[in-house]
Amino acid sequence: MGTDPLSRGDQPIDLGGYAYDPDGNMIELEQLDGKLLERAGYGGRGQDLDGNLWMSQVGLATHDIVGLMEFYQMVLGFKPYRYAHVNDNDRLDDIVDIDNVDLIGGWFKLNQASKVIEIWQYVSPETLEFTGQRAVTALGYSFSIEVGDIQAEYRRLTSLGLDFVSEPVELDGFWQVYSRDLDGNIFSLRQAVDPQSRLSVRKLDTWVAR
Repeated sequence: MGTDPLSRGDQPIDLGGYAYDPDGNMIELEQLDGKLLERAGYGGRGQDLDGNLWMSQVGLATHDIVGLMEFYQMVLGFKPYRYAHVNDNDRLDDIVDIDNVDLIGGWFKLNQASKVIEIWQYVSPETLEFTGQRAVTALGYSFSIEVGDIQAEYRRLTSLGLDFVSEPVELDGFWQVYSRDLDGNIFSLRQAVDPQSRLSVRKLDTWVAR
């Protein structure tokens, strides 16, 4: 059992490529080159890990990039660090296996290493609006945003009109609460019960920065 390549050819294109996992979820394999990281606004240390694979970003496609970017700016409490309009790019056409791709992208940088929320809207071919309702238990993507005070964030976002599935619940060493963004994507806020938990993102970031 392996991945089903989406990108053209049988070799990586530039520094990456797309594929599907056995459940049909799309994943991107990407080599983080130090010089490219510096140019994109990172510290260039994200690739210095003691391993071959690690998680670097969550990518979301939307029919309304303005609305979704505003939503995550509200959730995160800070502005995106980068926007781009990309077209007439043969390498991108090969990566997504579509000719004459035209898309708009925006990025939120979540730390100084390599954690990013990446949001895309395809202008051509047009990204269609998702009108269904994703269940929390449905197959597909979900991701967590770690916070320092989950109760305070729950109150803040509830006051701004965000609907949560429940109140924060303690589960396996973390407080966690689920919600949906404007497109129905499932995400959660989480906070380690033990501030010194080795599974906390802050601890992992400290390890990466050594």
